[in-house]
Amino acid sequence: MKDCEGPVTHGLWGQGLRSTLFGRAKSLKVFYGWFSKSVFPLLSCLIFFPMVARGALKDDAASLLQKAKPAVIHFSDDTIRWQGQTVFVGKLDNEVVIVKASYMTLTTDGATGEIRACDRTAQAETALRGPVGKPIDANAIPYLVLPWCGGAADRKKCKAHPPYRQLGLQMGDLAAVITGEKIAFAIAADLGPEKRFGEGSIELHRRLGHETIGKDPADPRCAKNESLNSEVVLVIFPGSNDRWLPADELEKKGRALWNRLLQEGKVLSE
Repeated sequence: MKDCEGPVTHGLWGQGLRSTLFGRAKSLKVFYGWFSKSVFPLLSCLIFFPMVARGALKDDAASLLQKAKPAVIHFSDDTIRWQGQTVFVGKLDNEVVIVKASYMTLTTDGATGEIRACDRTAQAETALRGPVGKPIDANAIPYLVLPWCGGAADRKKCKAHPPYRQLGLQMGDLAAVITGEKIAFAIAADLGPEKRFGEGSIELHRRLGHETIGKDPADPRCAKNESLNSEVVLVIFPGSNDRWLPADELEKKGRALWNRLLQEGKVLSE
């Protein structure tokens, strides 16, 4: 554009200006290329993923249940039917155990006496032990109960092949617990009835939006023995852990297992 040319674009000073402008333009072009390839996709994930993911948990749970094959468990009375809230127990091809329960009952085992006061079946001990042999506190650690030999018709026979071992599970295994659009991560820390699956600690209930402490007018200091009255899906990872973990580490490892399951394509939210 000849009309725009003048002394500012000529001479040594003008050559320097042109060089600077072109250099900056080139730098901007390089920066834009880097930004569009590296930063923008990340920002897009951070901004748009929560909107896309909304509703994914419920879809993932449904997909898991659809993919899982029923697991046949032989109980001590030679029957194979689960009872109570347990609707379905199965396995994925990678041995991950999938459980559907119509509701989740509460356990206060391992909590302080004051917290357990409203639960007539509560026990001070848990099958899994924490630091220096202490029980796992139901009010501090999100844990689930595995089916063992409680109420078994033939206790000796049940102990030889308890249901949780028939499923390939062990004390300390980690799990993802889903209800609606909420997810929490838990550790297998106690043993319960032979034919029932779907019991969780006070802290597990709390993380799923169900607070039980302070709800009993007779004693607001204790945990009211009431169920989480909504469908729950347990996704249990066999052999994932065999010891007590603090709540933050449990959360981290449980979430990593869940994310890996999604990445492996075991769950497809379509």
